[in-house]
Amino acid sequence: MADLERLRALPIFSDLARDEIEMVVDTARQVSYPAGACIVEEDKPSPHFYILVSGKVRLSKDIPIMGVQQMGILQPGDYLGEISLVSNYAQYLTATAMESCTLLEFHRDLFNQMLDEHRDLAYKMLRHLCHLQSTRLRDVNNLLKHIFATV
Repeated sequence: MADLERLRALPIFSDLARDEIEMVVDTARQVSYPAGACIVEEDKPSPHFYILVSGKVRLSKDIPIMGVQQMGILQPGDYLGEISLVSNYAQYLTATAMESCTLLEFHRDLFNQMLDEHRDLAYKMLRHLCHLQSTRLRDVNNLLKHIFATV
């Protein structure tokens, strides 16, 4: 499993105590993907949430009329599949390994059970997730402004 000190440097873990990081990691499975591998696919449901430990991941979306568009690049500490934590909706982006990647993979049920049992930990992690979601929403809003300005 990934080194705890290395994980502590990741933004999602930066507010957590060592024992809290261990608790989170204990609910995860470490997975690796080679360059070019699809981690999650747009329009397909997945019960997993991922935290990128090493490598880079390309996020893309198939937009009608425009084709497949790059929506971002994830770096270590970023995460994907967070929609799976709250619903069984299909993924809204495709995530592809740009290079060999290591991720922590969390199953929705186990992750939510951990949050239910440890409310202080849940608050810290969900606060971070909300911050990231607001940033991503702003980025999508800016992208839409750009798209519609060129139409």
